[in-house]
Amino acid sequence: SIDFNIGSPDRWPAIWDSYNVDPTNYFQNSMLAYHAKQVWKLSQVDKPVDRKEWSMRASEVNAYYDNGVTALFVPAAVLQAPFFSQNYSAERNFGGIATVMGHEFTHGFDDTGRKYDAKSRLRQWWDKPAVNKFRAHSKCISDLYEGFTIADAEVDGNGTLGENIADMGGLKISLMAYEDLHEKEHGGHAPSNEDKRTFFVAFAQNWCDKERYKSQQEEVLTDEHSPDIFRVNGPVSQSHEFAKVFGCPAGSPMNPHKKCVLWKDSKPSEQLATWRRRKAMGALRDVLHR
Repeated sequence: SIDFNIGSPDRWPAIWDSYNVDPTNYFQNSMLAYHAKQVWKLSQVDKPVDRKEWSMRASEVNAYYDNGVTALFVPAAVLQAPFFSQNYSAERNFGGIATVMGHEFTHGFDDTGRKYDAKSRLRQWWDKPAVNKFRAHSKCISDLYEGFTIADAEVDGNGTLGENIADMGGLKISLMAYEDLHEKEHGGHAPSNEDKRTFFVAFAQNWCDKERYKSQQEEVLTDEHSPDIFRVNGPVSQSHEFAKVFGCPAGSPMNPHKKCVLWKDSKPSEQLATWRRRKAMGALRDVLHR
């Protein structure tokens, strides 16, 4: 049910053609654009939701997932170096743009996205045992990030939980997709350790930056994302594949004995089957006791 949108909108609202742009007056253009946008929003009241409507410019180097329409949006501007290039190797592209796409996809199943069903309705659509398992597993992630400190400030593991879940999910989804493609294109052979190292390095390069001390403090206090260094070290430290290909000693910071796993491989779960049997038996008992 998740809709995928890439590049730019298929169509633009007609409202954007209803005001003049003055090449000599930036402020006036901004005010007119804001006014036109508000008028257009009001015109949409009581109308069906447009699942193809973008809330991000095609020229923005970013991507997002919208729970309100159950859709993923990837602007054209992010589909270029260093995130993607037709000249890059597959492992570099999968470590780059594919982890970004996987991140946004995972938002549909993070601590907020999980509350929206396939039709974008906000409701409790998971079985209670599944919700309890989710909370228990996501607490591991929250606790992990609570232990990170930068610029004498501690990361808020709970406040950044949704983005941390998405970072971990994006890395895992992208790696699985890369391995699947490689095996299909190379006669069933798995990628080499060197290829996988390139994948992880590309992922890390997505978040290369340089910030001042005060900026880092402000980021920890106000941003729903973890600081960039932890957007890299957090996910890879929980990856068995990363530890394997880089030879990280067991029990080291980048290869802890206990790792956080929220979403496992998408195979039928024996536990889920047990829950469903219990639910069916409970319903049967209710019928028999009426």
